[in-house]
Amino acid sequence: MARIKFDTKSYTMKQAMDDFLLDRKRRGLTAETISAYDYKLRLFTDYVGEDFNPSDITKKTVDGYVDHLQATHSNGRTVNSLIRSARAFIYFLQERGEIPSFKVRTVKAEVPVKETYSDSELARLLTQPAKKEGFSAYKTYCIECFLYGTGCRLSTALAVKWEDIDFQACTVVFTKMKSRKQQINPLSRELVRILEDYGRIRGMNPNDYVFCDSTGGRGDRRTFQELIVRYNRSRGVQNTSAHSFRHTYGKNMARAGVNAFVIQSLMGHSTIVTTQEYIKLYGQDLESAYDIYDPLGQVRSQTTIKHRITM
Repeated sequence: MARIKFDTKSYTMKQAMDDFLLDRKRRGLTAETISAYDYKLRLFTDYVGEDFNPSDITKKTVDGYVDHLQATHSNGRTVNSLIRSARAFIYFLQERGEIPSFKVRTVKAEVPVKETYSDSELARLLTQPAKKEGFSAYKTYCIECFLYGTGCRLSTALAVKWEDIDFQACTVVFTKMKSRKQQINPLSRELVRILEDYGRIRGMNPNDYVFCDSTGGRGDRRTFQELIVRYNRSRGVQNTSAHSFRHTYGKNMARAGVNAFVIQSLMGHSTIVTTQEYIKLYGQDLESAYDIYDPLGQVRSQTTIKHRITM
């Protein structure tokens, strides 16, 4: 079959971007990822100019863009994020034979210390609230236990239904992952107990979402973020990031000497590179044998559970 040839004279950056984004959609990338590509590639388009012909992109063009990014952004990780998006777009054009093949490399950037919760903050946040604080505080406490106990993202937690949890096997099926792949993760006995208590109060219809709205439908991300802000501040914790529970999970796994490949699997990292950042920052022995580590149990063992909620 003859190779399709493009009319490069009339091919515009907008057309090339639209083709690229359509290709990413066909590959199954999430709407959030495609939206991020769209935003970041607009920066590249702004640099070269809307009238620039994508077939004229060369290594010199890319080198100039990298220099521009370094001059306008002080954060090396941000620069690399923008370079990676441009690289994906450029490699897409190369695969279609529209521009010559050349490598696009990221710049050297320091790995920043990830924002995490301290042990004392976790102790305050993961202590069951008093009954008088109401169901809203209790629900927030439960999702924070889930976020820290599994290390998952907020979007992943909100996609979990009761049917995804096997209380006998102590496992959960994550159906919404950044990688678009389903994943089965272990649950500690302590987290299982918390979820069982929560389910007896909230109801455990298999088709309902665990962290749901008033009708059993999927909980709204912004609503839960606001609940976390309110709950954390009520306990004197200024960090109000849901994602910090994930960072803290990774940090404490690395500190415990858990093997990098085990951490990668549990946290659903698509590559070992992200996992290695935790090891470099917090790890003690990359080669140490993996022993079962329950981060939620580690924190809660330092506190006394005074009562079980009976709402």
